[in-house]
Amino acid sequence: MKEEDKLITYAFIDSQNLNLGVLHDITNKRGRRIYEGHKLDWRRFRHYLREKYDVKKAYIFIGMMPGNSQLYEHLQTCGFTLIFKETVEFINKNGETEVKGNVDTDLVLWAAAREFANYDRAVFASGDGDFLSLYQFMAEKKKLLKILVPNRFCYSKLLKFNFHKQLAFVSDMTNLMKSNQKTRSSGRITSLGMPGRRDASSVAKSHGNVKQNPRGKSMSGKNLRKDAK
Repeated sequence: MKEEDKLITYAFIDSQNLNLGVLHDITNKRGRRIYEGHKLDWRRFRHYLREKYDVKKAYIFIGMMPGNSQLYEHLQTCGFTLIFKETVEFINKNGETEVKGNVDTDLVLWAAAREFANYDRAVFASGDGDFLSLYQFMAEKKKLLKILVPNRFCYSKLLKFNFHKQLAFVSDMTNLMKSNQKTRSSGRITSLGMPGRRDASSVAKSHGNVKQNPRGKSMSGKNLRKDAK
């Protein structure tokens, strides 16, 4: 077993589950708001992963949508590596059109197979109970470090019953949410969004639209520069 300070840690992030989990208000059965939604600051979140868990690589599993190249580039400048999934449109119960990219199978594939031999510990970001089997597998292999649940008021109770000690709630981390308050450094927080000493190089330059990437392929900064025009 490697010494604690030499262990390699990767993060696997369900982008939609995390983003919507902290973004939407939560109300109780009486209609009273018990949680006010916020926008997650992706730079701060990557910094948190780096400083708290020494995450070397942070994979974000996200749906590929035309016109979102600016978002994809932003996530990469924050130090994330993107794994794209094709999206589908559907009509929700309110008659509204929604777009969804089911990233579950890709996240499991990358965590339990493609990258499994390359890391010692894993941090996951999702409140979805569909990953229960994955977490159980990781725990058996002694690779499960932490499960970051987007919102403590809305997540699968399967996680609470089985992995209570491994849970942490992003909704409680108000310092990771966007705000209009500026710091003494003109609104910038030192080192946030900048690759740390142990970060994988995944920084994209500013380019135009991102072409759709083949299903299940990662897109680092190098790949983005090649595919963007």
